[in-house]
Amino acid sequence: MTGYQLAWDDSRTARIRRGDAGDLRPLAWLRVSYAGAGHEVGRVDVYTHAEHLRGRLWRGSAESIAGAIALCEAHEVQLAAAAAVEAFPDDVLRPPVHPWALSTVVDGS
Repeated sequence: MTGYQLAWDDSRTARIRRGDAGDLRPLAWLRVSYAGAGHEVGRVDVYTHAEHLRGRLWRGSAESIAGAIALCEAHEVQLAAAAAVEAFPDDVLRPPVHPWALSTVVDGS
């Protein structure tokens, strides 16, 4: 099983990368749409990594966070290729806190 790190930047936006990655750049970004008035997940959209929001490309959606992680795992090579040419977003780098310090480790599959 592949381990991933999931870091939430707000209540709807998370970034994901392989747990063993030496690179700080996210593999992809997840955007959660909630169903109803509560925090029940309605849909999770997966976007490629790009330094600026407008450059992120939609790659698909899932009905859950686990499904979005599985989608990232299935398309890892393509997502990594897209991320390789992009810088890490400046607004996420908040020294002295490491940008993945508060991440959660999750399993793919």
